[in-house]
Amino acid sequence: MLFGLIALAAPAFAAGIEDRLAELQATVKKNPAGEIISIDLENRPTLPADVAEIGKLGSLDTLVLWGADVNDATLDSLAGLQKLKNLTLRNTAVTNAGLPKLKALKALRQLNLQRSAQLTNEGMATIAEMPELTHLMLPYTKVTDEGVIALAPLKKLRLLDLRGCTLADKACAQIGQMSTLAAVKFRSPSITDAGVKDLANLKKIKGLHLEDAKLSDDGMVYLADLKELDDLNLLRTTITDYGTEHLKGLTKMKQLNLRGTWVTDETLQYLAGMPELFKLDLSETGVENGGLAHLAKLPKLSYLDLWATRANDEAMDHVAQMKALEFLNLDNTMVSDAGLKKLHGLKKLKTLQISQTPATDAGVAELKAALPSVKVVR
Repeated sequence: MLFGLIALAAPAFAAGIEDRLAELQATVKKNPAGEIISIDLENRPTLPADVAEIGKLGSLDTLVLWGADVNDATLDSLAGLQKLKNLTLRNTAVTNAGLPKLKALKALRQLNLQRSAQLTNEGMATIAEMPELTHLMLPYTKVTDEGVIALAPLKKLRLLDLRGCTLADKACAQIGQMSTLAAVKFRSPSITDAGVKDLANLKKIKGLHLEDAKLSDDGMVYLADLKELDDLNLLRTTITDYGTEHLKGLTKMKQLNLRGTWVTDETLQYLAGMPELFKLDLSETGVENGGLAHLAKLPKLSYLDLWATRANDEAMDHVAQMKALEFLNLDNTMVSDAGLKKLHGLKKLKTLQISQTPATDAGVAELKAALPSVKVVR
Protein backbone atom coordinates (compact mmCIF):
# COMPACT_ATOMS: atom_id res chain seq x y z
CA MET A 1 0.00 0.00 0.00
CA LEU A 2 2.78 2.42 0.85
CA PHE A 3 4.45 2.13 -2.51
CA GLY A 4 1.14 2.90 -4.16
CA LEU A 5 1.35 6.34 -2.64
CA ILE A 6 4.05 7.27 -5.11
CA ALA A 7 1.56 7.01 -7.96
CA LEU A 8 -0.75 9.64 -6.49
CA ALA A 9 -0.88 12.77 -8.64
CA ALA A 10 -1.24 14.98 -5.55
CA PRO A 11 -2.21 14.32 -1.93
CA ALA A 12 -5.58 15.56 -0.78
CA PHE A 13 -4.95 18.05 2.02
CA ALA A 14 -8.56 19.14 2.33
CA ALA A 15 -8.90 17.19 5.56
CA GLY A 16 -5.74 18.78 6.87
CA ILE A 17 -2.07 17.90 7.24
CA GLU A 18 -2.75 15.57 10.15
CA ASP A 19 -4.97 13.36 8.01
CA ARG A 20 -2.31 13.21 5.33
CA LEU A 21 0.36 12.30 7.89
CA ALA A 22 -1.89 9.54 9.19
CA GLU A 23 -2.31 8.28 5.62
CA LEU A 24 1.45 8.19 5.25
CA GLN A 25 1.70 6.34 8.59
CA ALA A 26 4.08 8.97 9.91
CA THR A 27 5.14 9.00 13.55
CA VAL A 28 3.99 12.35 14.91
CA LYS A 29 4.59 14.08 18.24
CA LYS A 30 2.93 17.20 19.61
CA ASN A 31 3.76 19.67 22.36
CA PRO A 32 1.33 20.40 25.24
CA ALA A 33 -0.26 23.14 23.14
CA GLY A 34 -1.21 20.57 20.49
CA GLU A 35 1.31 21.81 17.92
CA ILE A 36 3.16 19.25 15.82
CA ILE A 37 6.82 19.30 16.82
CA SER A 38 8.13 16.02 15.34
CA ILE A 39 7.41 14.09 12.14
CA ASP A 40 9.15 10.82 11.27
CA LEU A 41 8.58 9.54 7.72
CA GLU A 42 11.26 6.84 7.76
CA ASN A 43 10.51 4.29 5.01
CA ARG A 44 7.49 6.36 3.96
CA PRO A 45 7.66 7.56 0.32
CA THR A 46 6.87 11.27 0.51
CA LEU A 47 5.83 13.48 -2.40
CA PRO A 48 7.06 17.08 -2.87
CA ALA A 49 3.53 18.30 -2.14
CA ASP A 50 3.67 16.52 1.22
CA VAL A 51 6.88 18.28 2.14
CA ALA A 52 5.43 21.61 1.02
CA GLU A 53 2.63 21.23 3.57
CA ILE A 54 5.03 20.04 6.27
CA GLY A 55 7.09 23.16 5.60
CA LYS A 56 4.20 25.28 6.87
CA LEU A 57 4.45 23.78 10.38
CA GLY A 58 6.54 26.47 12.04
CA SER A 59 6.50 24.63 15.37
CA LEU A 60 8.44 21.65 13.97
CA ASP A 61 11.77 20.87 15.65
CA THR A 62 12.39 17.34 14.30
CA LEU A 63 11.85 16.02 10.77
CA VAL A 64 12.79 12.71 9.15
CA LEU A 65 12.39 12.45 5.37
CA TRP A 66 13.18 9.32 3.35
CA GLY A 67 13.43 8.27 -0.26
CA ALA A 68 14.44 9.35 -3.73
CA ASP A 69 11.49 11.73 -4.14
CA VAL A 70 13.26 14.05 -1.69
CA ASN A 71 15.69 16.10 -3.77
CA ASP A 72 17.28 19.53 -3.98
CA ALA A 73 14.03 21.18 -5.05
CA THR A 74 12.22 19.64 -2.07
CA LEU A 75 14.51 21.49 0.31
CA ASP A 76 13.00 24.83 -0.73
CA SER A 77 9.91 23.87 1.26
CA LEU A 78 11.90 23.67 4.50
CA ALA A 79 13.02 27.31 4.55
CA GLY A 80 10.28 28.39 6.94
CA LEU A 81 11.10 25.82 9.61
CA GLN A 82 13.06 28.20 11.80
CA LYS A 83 12.63 26.04 14.92
CA LEU A 84 13.95 22.90 13.23
CA LYS A 85 16.81 21.44 15.28
CA ASN A 86 17.01 17.88 14.00
CA LEU A 87 16.81 17.02 10.28
CA THR A 88 17.24 13.59 8.70
CA LEU A 89 17.43 13.19 4.91
CA ARG A 90 18.00 9.46 4.54
CA ASN A 91 18.24 7.60 1.21
CA THR A 92 17.40 10.80 -0.63
CA ALA A 93 18.43 12.30 -3.97
CA VAL A 94 19.79 15.46 -2.34
CA THR A 95 23.08 16.60 -3.92
CA ASN A 96 25.84 19.03 -3.04
CA ALA A 97 23.92 21.74 -4.89
CA GLY A 98 21.00 21.46 -2.48
CA LEU A 99 22.97 21.74 0.75
CA PRO A 100 23.28 25.58 0.76
CA LYS A 101 19.51 25.72 1.28
CA LEU A 102 19.97 24.14 4.70
CA LYS A 103 22.03 27.10 5.88
CA ALA A 104 18.78 29.05 6.20
CA LEU A 105 17.75 26.74 9.08
CA LYS A 106 19.41 28.74 11.85
CA ALA A 107 18.21 26.47 14.69
CA LEU A 108 19.59 23.31 13.05
CA ARG A 109 21.89 21.34 15.35
CA GLN A 110 21.64 17.74 14.13
CA LEU A 111 21.91 16.75 10.46
CA ASN A 112 21.65 13.17 9.24
CA LEU A 113 22.39 12.54 5.55
CA GLN A 114 22.76 8.77 5.70
CA ARG A 115 22.79 7.05 2.30
CA SER A 116 22.12 10.26 0.41
CA ALA A 117 24.69 8.80 -1.89
CA GLN A 118 25.18 11.72 -4.28
CA LEU A 119 26.86 13.79 -1.59
CA THR A 120 30.63 14.20 -2.01
CA ASN A 121 33.54 16.14 -0.55
CA GLU A 122 32.37 19.29 -2.33
CA GLY A 123 29.28 19.39 -0.15
CA MET A 124 31.31 19.27 3.05
CA ALA A 125 32.52 22.81 2.45
CA THR A 126 28.89 23.92 2.64
CA ILE A 127 28.23 21.94 5.81
CA ALA A 128 31.31 23.53 7.35
CA GLU A 129 29.43 26.84 7.06
CA MET A 130 26.86 25.60 9.60
CA PRO A 131 28.89 26.38 12.74
CA GLU A 132 26.16 25.50 15.24
CA LEU A 133 25.97 21.83 14.21
CA THR A 134 26.56 19.42 17.09
CA HIS A 135 25.67 16.12 15.39
CA LEU A 136 26.58 15.20 11.81
CA MET A 137 25.78 11.81 10.31
CA LEU A 138 27.19 10.97 6.86
CA PRO A 139 27.10 7.15 6.62
CA TYR A 140 27.40 5.67 3.14
CA THR A 141 27.92 8.93 1.32
CA LYS A 142 30.84 9.58 -1.04
CA VAL A 143 32.80 11.56 1.54
CA THR A 144 36.53 10.76 1.71
CA ASP A 145 39.48 12.03 3.76
CA GLU A 146 39.46 15.39 1.99
CA GLY A 147 35.83 15.93 2.88
CA VAL A 148 36.51 15.26 6.54
CA ILE A 149 39.34 17.79 6.51
CA ALA A 150 36.86 20.37 5.17
CA LEU A 151 34.75 19.93 8.32
CA ALA A 152 37.45 21.46 10.54
CA PRO A 153 35.49 24.73 11.12
CA LEU A 154 32.74 22.86 13.00
CA LYS A 155 33.91 23.79 16.50
CA LYS A 156 30.79 22.59 18.32
CA LEU A 157 30.56 19.13 16.78
CA ARG A 158 30.00 16.36 19.33
CA LEU A 159 29.07 13.38 17.14
CA LEU A 160 30.46 12.49 13.71
CA ASP A 161 29.21 9.33 12.00
CA LEU A 162 31.25 8.31 8.95
CA ARG A 163 30.44 4.62 8.71
CA GLY A 164 30.66 3.27 5.19
CA CYS A 165 32.61 6.23 3.84
CA THR A 166 35.90 5.58 2.04
CA LEU A 167 38.29 6.84 4.70
CA ALA A 168 41.84 6.19 5.83
CA ASP A 169 44.27 7.43 8.47
CA LYS A 170 44.37 10.92 6.96
CA ALA A 171 40.80 11.49 8.15
CA CYS A 172 41.73 10.32 11.63
CA ALA A 173 44.51 12.91 11.79
CA GLN A 174 41.93 15.66 11.26
CA ILE A 175 39.34 14.19 13.60
CA GLY A 176 41.94 13.82 16.33
CA GLN A 177 42.16 17.62 16.39
CA MET A 178 38.39 18.16 16.77
CA SER A 179 38.47 18.34 20.54
CA THR A 180 34.73 18.82 21.07
CA LEU A 181 33.90 15.38 19.69
CA ALA A 182 32.33 12.96 22.16
CA ALA A 183 31.57 10.20 19.64
CA VAL A 184 33.05 9.10 16.30
CA LYS A 185 31.88 6.19 14.16
CA PHE A 186 33.82 4.51 11.35
CA ARG A 187 33.33 1.43 9.21
CA SER A 188 36.43 1.40 7.05
CA PRO A 189 39.07 -1.28 6.41
CA SER A 190 41.65 1.38 5.53
CA ILE A 191 41.98 2.78 9.05
CA THR A 192 45.05 1.36 10.78
CA ASP A 193 46.82 1.58 14.13
CA ALA A 194 48.35 4.87 13.00
CA GLY A 195 44.91 6.39 12.58
CA VAL A 196 43.78 5.13 15.97
CA LYS A 197 46.85 6.77 17.50
CA ASP A 198 45.60 10.13 16.19
CA LEU A 199 42.08 9.47 17.46
CA ALA A 200 43.53 8.87 20.92
CA ASN A 201 44.13 12.62 21.15
CA LEU A 202 40.40 12.88 21.92
CA LYS A 203 40.84 12.28 25.64
CA LYS A 204 37.21 13.07 26.47
CA ILE A 205 35.68 10.84 23.83
CA LYS A 206 32.91 8.56 25.07
CA GLY A 207 31.90 6.68 21.94
CA LEU A 208 34.26 5.13 19.38
CA HIS A 209 33.28 2.74 16.60
CA LEU A 210 36.13 1.22 14.59
CA GLU A 211 34.18 -1.37 12.61
CA ASP A 212 36.25 -3.36 10.07
CA ALA A 213 39.37 -1.30 10.84
CA LYS A 214 42.86 -2.78 10.46
CA LEU A 215 43.31 -2.46 14.21
CA SER A 216 45.87 -4.84 15.69
CA ASP A 217 46.86 -5.74 19.23
CA ASP A 218 49.63 -3.13 19.00
CA GLY A 219 47.09 -0.43 18.21
CA MET A 220 44.96 -1.30 21.22
CA VAL A 221 47.44 0.43 23.49
CA TYR A 222 46.16 3.78 22.20
CA LEU A 223 42.72 3.07 23.63
CA ALA A 224 43.99 2.46 27.14
CA ASP A 225 44.13 6.16 28.05
CA LEU A 226 40.62 6.96 26.82
CA LYS A 227 39.17 6.67 30.31
CA GLU A 228 35.83 8.28 29.42
CA LEU A 229 34.93 5.62 26.85
CA ASP A 230 31.54 4.06 27.51
CA ASP A 231 30.69 2.78 24.00
CA LEU A 232 33.35 0.88 22.03
CA ASN A 233 32.71 -1.07 18.84
CA LEU A 234 35.58 -3.18 17.47
CA LEU A 235 33.49 -5.25 15.05
CA ARG A 236 35.55 -7.52 12.79
CA THR A 237 38.92 -6.10 13.77
CA THR A 238 41.84 -8.52 14.09
CA ILE A 239 42.47 -8.06 17.80
CA THR A 240 43.17 -10.98 20.12
CA ASP A 241 43.34 -11.54 23.88
CA TYR A 242 46.71 -9.78 23.90
CA GLY A 243 45.15 -6.56 22.70
CA THR A 244 42.05 -6.61 24.88
CA GLU A 245 44.20 -6.50 28.02
CA HIS A 246 44.41 -2.75 27.34
CA LEU A 247 40.66 -2.47 27.97
CA LYS A 248 40.76 -3.47 31.61
CA GLY A 249 41.15 0.09 32.89
CA LEU A 250 38.12 1.42 31.01
CA THR A 251 35.80 1.24 33.98
CA LYS A 252 33.07 3.49 32.55
CA MET A 253 32.29 1.12 29.68
CA LYS A 254 28.58 0.56 29.07
CA GLN A 255 28.48 -1.00 25.60
CA LEU A 256 31.19 -3.17 24.07
CA ASN A 257 31.12 -4.94 20.71
CA LEU A 258 33.80 -7.57 20.07
CA ARG A 259 31.89 -9.46 17.38
CA GLY A 260 34.00 -11.19 14.77
CA THR A 261 37.29 -10.60 16.58
CA TRP A 262 39.83 -13.25 17.60
CA VAL A 263 39.17 -13.07 21.32
CA THR A 264 38.59 -16.09 23.58
CA ASP A 265 37.60 -16.73 27.18
CA GLU A 266 40.84 -15.10 28.32
CA THR A 267 39.58 -11.67 27.29
CA LEU A 268 36.58 -11.83 29.62
CA GLN A 269 38.72 -11.37 32.72
CA TYR A 270 39.55 -7.87 31.48
CA LEU A 271 35.87 -6.96 31.41
CA ALA A 272 35.17 -7.93 35.02
CA GLY A 273 36.14 -4.44 36.19
CA MET A 274 33.46 -2.71 34.10
CA PRO A 275 30.57 -2.33 36.57
CA GLU A 276 28.51 -0.15 34.20
CA LEU A 277 28.61 -2.62 31.29
CA PHE A 278 25.07 -3.46 30.19
CA LYS A 279 25.49 -4.54 26.55
CA LEU A 280 28.11 -7.01 25.33
CA ASP A 281 28.40 -8.62 21.91
CA LEU A 282 30.73 -11.64 21.78
CA SER A 283 29.19 -13.25 18.69
CA GLU A 284 31.47 -14.99 16.18
CA THR A 285 34.36 -15.12 18.66
CA GLY A 286 36.27 -17.97 20.30
CA VAL A 287 34.46 -17.59 23.63
CA GLU A 288 33.50 -20.94 25.18
CA ASN A 289 32.52 -21.59 28.78
CA GLY A 290 34.79 -20.87 31.74
CA GLY A 291 35.52 -17.25 30.91
CA LEU A 292 31.86 -16.35 31.25
CA ALA A 293 32.26 -16.64 35.01
CA HIS A 294 33.90 -13.20 34.91
CA LEU A 295 30.76 -11.69 33.39
CA ALA A 296 28.60 -12.99 36.23
CA LYS A 297 30.19 -10.27 38.36
CA LEU A 298 28.72 -7.49 36.21
CA PRO A 299 25.61 -6.18 38.02
CA LYS A 300 24.07 -4.31 35.07
CA LEU A 301 24.67 -6.72 32.19
CA SER A 302 21.28 -6.94 30.50
CA TYR A 303 22.22 -7.78 26.89
CA LEU A 304 24.54 -10.65 25.97
CA ASP A 305 25.11 -11.98 22.46
CA LEU A 306 26.84 -15.37 22.21
CA TRP A 307 25.71 -16.21 18.67
CA ALA A 308 28.10 -18.52 16.81
CA THR A 309 30.40 -19.04 19.79
CA ARG A 310 31.48 -22.32 21.38
CA ALA A 311 29.20 -21.87 24.37
CA ASN A 312 27.42 -25.02 25.54
CA ASP A 313 25.41 -26.29 28.51
CA GLU A 314 28.39 -25.81 30.83
CA ALA A 315 28.49 -22.12 29.94
CA MET A 316 24.89 -21.74 31.11
CA ASP A 317 26.04 -22.31 34.71
CA HIS A 318 27.66 -18.89 34.51
CA VAL A 319 24.95 -17.24 32.43
CA ALA A 320 22.44 -18.30 35.07
CA GLN A 321 24.22 -15.99 37.54
CA MET A 322 23.64 -12.92 35.34
CA LYS A 323 20.43 -11.87 37.06
CA ALA A 324 20.02 -8.59 35.16
CA LEU A 325 19.85 -10.28 31.73
CA GLU A 326 16.94 -9.20 29.55
CA PHE A 327 18.26 -10.31 26.14
CA LEU A 328 20.29 -13.45 25.45
CA ASN A 329 21.32 -14.72 22.01
CA LEU A 330 22.39 -18.37 21.89
CA ASP A 331 21.83 -18.90 18.16
CA ASN A 332 24.19 -21.41 16.55
CA THR A 333 25.62 -22.65 19.85
CA MET A 334 25.59 -26.12 21.44
CA VAL A 335 23.15 -25.22 24.21
CA SER A 336 20.56 -27.98 24.68
CA ASP A 337 17.52 -28.51 26.91
CA ALA A 338 19.88 -29.18 29.81
CA GLY A 339 21.38 -25.73 29.37
CA LEU A 340 18.00 -24.04 29.05
CA LYS A 341 16.91 -25.55 32.35
CA LYS A 342 19.71 -23.62 34.06
CA LEU A 343 18.20 -20.36 32.84
CA HIS A 344 14.89 -20.77 34.65
CA GLY A 345 16.00 -18.36 37.37
CA LEU A 346 16.58 -15.40 35.02
CA LYS A 347 13.38 -13.61 36.03
CA LYS A 348 14.16 -10.45 34.03
CA LEU A 349 14.77 -12.28 30.75
CA LYS A 350 12.55 -10.92 27.96
CA THR A 351 14.06 -12.36 24.78
CA LEU A 352 15.95 -15.61 24.19
CA GLN A 353 17.23 -16.61 20.75
CA ILE A 354 18.03 -20.31 20.24
CA SER A 355 17.88 -21.01 16.50
CA GLN A 356 20.28 -23.68 15.20
CA THR A 357 20.79 -25.23 18.65
CA PRO A 358 20.04 -28.75 19.99
CA ALA A 359 17.23 -27.33 22.15
CA THR A 360 13.85 -29.03 21.64
CA ASP A 361 10.19 -28.08 21.94
CA ALA A 362 10.10 -29.83 25.30
CA GLY A 363 12.98 -27.76 26.65
CA VAL A 364 11.36 -24.56 25.44
CA ALA A 365 8.06 -25.54 27.05
CA GLU A 366 9.79 -26.04 30.40
CA LEU A 367 11.49 -22.67 30.07
CA LYS A 368 8.19 -20.97 29.23
CA ALA A 369 6.58 -22.56 32.26
CA ALA A 370 9.29 -21.06 34.47
CA LEU A 371 9.43 -17.74 32.59
CA PRO A 372 5.97 -17.15 31.08
CA SER A 373 6.76 -13.69 29.73
CA VAL A 374 9.94 -14.60 27.86
CA LYS A 375 9.90 -14.44 24.05
CA VAL A 376 11.73 -17.41 22.55
CA VAL A 377 12.97 -16.96 18.98
CA ARG A 378 13.84 -20.18 17.15
